[in-house]
Order: sequence, then C-alpha cells, then structure tokens
Amino acid sequence: MDLLNNIAWNFNETEYDSKEGFNEAISQYQIKIKKQESSWNPNEIVIENPVVDIVFMAWIEENGLAENETLLEDEDFFDDESNSEFGLFQADIQVRLHAENGKNFSALELMYQLDQQMKPKELGDDLFFEGLGGLESDSRIPKFYLFCGSSDD
Repeated sequence: MDLLNNIAWNFNETEYDSKEGFNEAISQYQIKIKKQESSWNPNEIVIENPVVDIVFMAWIEENGLAENETLLEDEDFFDDESNSEFGLFQADIQVRLHAENGKNFSALELMYQLDQQMKPKELGDDLFFEGLGGLESDSRIPKFYLFCGSSDD
C-alpha cells in the first residue's frame, strides 16, 4: 500500500513554531509545485493505527541515531570503511512514530513528525519527499519505506 504519493515536500532545515505553521508551509508548497493538481488534505486520516514504523536511508555518524530509531544494518556496519564518506555512514534506519491522539495519524501529523525526524539527518541530494511505500511487517505495526528523491519536479 502506497501513501501520500501525491504530496510534494522538501525536507529542509526550516524550523516551524507549531504544527499549524508547518501546515501553512506544506499547503503553500503544494500550490507552488503541484499547482491545480494540489491535493493536500491535512485532516485526512492516513494511518488507522497509533504507531507506525518508517524505514529510510540517511548518512549518519556512528552514534547518530535518535532514541526512536533502529539501525537496520549488520552489527559490524560501522567497522567497514567502504560504508563511510567524510565520517558519515550511509545507512538504512527504522523510526517508530507515535500518534499524538493515541489512535491514528492524519496526513498533517505524519508529515510533521517525518519532517521533524528528518531535520537533523544528512540526506545528501535526496531531500524531496516522494511518498511512502508499504513494507511487510512482522508485527501489527504498519511499516512503510520513505521514498526521497533529488528533484521535486
């Protein structure tokens, strides 16, 4: 199952004072990029579960994981210098997000949490959100892969 594939966003360093400020920014971005095809519905429930796992790729330092992140690499991953460039390692990471309401995620909450999670990460040129693709989960927690690209065209 794919999710939010019609949403355009650029993970950047802009800090938002509130979820409402983020909503305004992402709304304007949809109009700028998608024009008449803009279909941002911030209140749409996109995940009917209180928890979701998101897998993504980023460049990290050896101790660069957040508390809610898990490294999806072999335990000797950081020992292999071929994985490293400029002191950073290209790694697959899984993050667990929790819905504020304890029930489900709206499009706004999911995008806001993803934006906050990705802010401190080094994504290289792949800063542009391209949607979420469903992954098989070995638990009752839905799991998705975060697709990012190097252009928002």
